[in-house]
Amino acid sequence: MKPLEVFSSDEPAHVKTLKKYRGHYDLFIKTGELVNFNHDIQNELLEVLRLKHPGYEYNRRCDACVCEFLVLTYREFKNEL
Repeated sequence: MKPLEVFSSDEPAHVKTLKKYRGHYDLFIKTGELVNFNHDIQNELLEVLRLKHPGYEYNRRCDACVCEFLVLTYREFKNEL
């Protein structure tokens, strides 16, 4: 994760959330591993993804589903980051 991530005060809350957890996505893309991607983080990112996909759900017990959720979330908002 990037230390001292700088947030603009006029950024939307969902962009701040995406930047806050970007390290998890970057690590997964580089190594294929998810580390400390707990339910609290997943809940925050799920709220963000539901801005574009209101009824989105995934199986949190399925590792592949969790990875797909993470990638989809950052893919959907890549133009805002």
